[in-house]
Amino acid sequence: MTDDDNVRRLPTGKNIDPNYWKQQSEDVWREIVEAEKKIEQLEDQIDVVELAAKAPSGPAISEACDEIKRLLLEKNIAYGNSALSPIQIFAKAGAQEGIANRIDDKLNRIKNSQSYPGDNDLDDLIGYLILYKISNKFDN
Repeated sequence: MTDDDNVRRLPTGKNIDPNYWKQQSEDVWREIVEAEKKIEQLEDQIDVVELAAKAPSGPAISEACDEIKRLLLEKNIAYGNSALSPIQIFAKAGAQEGIANRIDDKLNRIKNSQSYPGDNDLDDLIGYLILYKISNKFDN
């Protein structure tokens, strides 16, 4: 069967390839599925905004969480996915063990009141706890 065998002629005289329309419909379907996912994400965001408006400390909680989210995203860009996918050149610990070690280090610094200039040990600790939570999902 040749490509010409798949081509059909419309009453208008134009040729039409059924494979072309099949691909077009699949592409449209993928776009619809992606749009539905985006709608669900926006609905979730609206729910969170409504919860924040109802909660007595909602705006402060939202602001603090957004700050940590930004910190994690910026560090993920800067360092790559080193916490969740360690390269294990020197240390052979997996993601969870490596993050647990970083949490211990941060807790030790907080306990001993020994911060480095420019570091925010509390924000880093919260970030590591979030990464630990994420690594738990990957491992389970």
